[in-house]
Amino acid sequence: MRSISIEIKIIISVIFFTLFIVSLERYQLSENIVEQFIESKKSKNNLLIDTIIPIIALNISFGLESANKEYLDKIVEQNFDLEYIQLQDLKNRVTYSYTKESITKLKNKKQAINFCAKDIVDSISGEHFGHVDLYFSDDEYQLVLSKNRDTTIKIFSITFVLLILLVFFIKKEFKNLKELSENVLSYDPKLNNFTLCASERLDEVGVIHNAIVSMVARIHSHSKLLDETNALLEIKVQERTETLDSKNKLLFAEIKNKNVLLRELYHRVKNNLQIISSLLSLQSRRIQDKTTKSIFDETNQRIKAMALIHEKLYQSNDLEAVDMQIYTLDLVDNLRQSFQTNALTFEIFCENFKLDLEKAVPMGLIINELVTNSIKYAFDDTQEKKIIGVKMYKAPKDKFLLEVYDNGRGADLQTVHQGFGFKLIESLASYQLKGIICPFNENGLHIQIIFSQGILI
Repeated sequence: MRSISIEIKIIISVIFFTLFIVSLERYQLSENIVEQFIESKKSKNNLLIDTIIPIIALNISFGLESANKEYLDKIVEQNFDLEYIQLQDLKNRVTYSYTKESITKLKNKKQAINFCAKDIVDSISGEHFGHVDLYFSDDEYQLVLSKNRDTTIKIFSITFVLLILLVFFIKKEFKNLKELSENVLSYDPKLNNFTLCASERLDEVGVIHNAIVSMVARIHSHSKLLDETNALLEIKVQERTETLDSKNKLLFAEIKNKNVLLRELYHRVKNNLQIISSLLSLQSRRIQDKTTKSIFDETNQRIKAMALIHEKLYQSNDLEAVDMQIYTLDLVDNLRQSFQTNALTFEIFCENFKLDLEKAVPMGLIINELVTNSIKYAFDDTQEKKIIGVKMYKAPKDKFLLEVYDNGRGADLQTVHQGFGFKLIESLASYQLKGIICPFNENGLHIQIIFSQGILI
């Protein structure tokens, strides 16, 4: 919706304000004139009736009723606006009457300013003699109203003419401002399409006009300088961009080569570990001693746990971190297959987090050692429901917990501390990962290791 211009707003405001002030002043003046005329008329009428009543009363008291007729005739002659007089005695008999108009018409025009009535009372004796009614013409009142109306029309006509002149003057003054605003709104520094020249006016409009002309000239000068600067900057940016693109391509190629080398390295390490694992498996088959064979098998399983980490690394897009959630599920699944533990139920809860290679290897060996220990030693052959659980999760106070538990027969904690497996776990957890080991029995053996969340990526 198009807004009303300030020019129209000023014109409308001036018209309404002027008309309001003129109307208010004229209304008050008209009311004062009418009220003054009414008060003057009423005073004159009351003065006349107060003047004639003592004389009429005196004539009646002396029985000179004919004198009253002559006196009242003189009063009629002297007061041209007097249209009706009626004198009545105490018995309501008319002793004198003068009528210029019909009494009915006069009574229909009965108002405070043209009607006056009073009892005839002797001022000396206080005796009542009758009653007198006077009706006056309202021609003067109507004349005052008519002149007042004519004056109001003349005042409003003059005001209207002055307002037209004022509107013409305002529009003339705003013409220059309007032309200036249109040029400013259509101005484009690139096209330099500002067509107005400096003004010769010395008033505020001329000052604003010249200030804007000067500002536009400066804008054009700065715009030209800015365009030149931008052109130079664009050239430099393009050159820098080409240099960065070239460096980025080299860097991308180096990263790609590095990733290829890392994948190849992880793959070869995994293959080498698998070869070692295969050799240990072959060697284990020729060993008759159960203790020695068990040591070979446990060592073989640890090597498999490390090989699995390298396998996850070269299969992942992230070559520097191991997704421990996926790794733990695969590690436990490998242990299930290695020990053929279909009777066992594994409860795995691992939050989604990653470890770098330096921390993932000891963490994987710890999980492998604890789960293997539960598979081998936690349960009797008679136990029906066998559960092994692995949990890894963040805890309050910037802690990270690894828990491995089972619902087996539990263990002698002193004996646990003396075993090689626990010493290996203690070495990995305490010295490499700065963790605290807390073993306890609770419906089976429960190993809790508390780390700092700083080991996570």
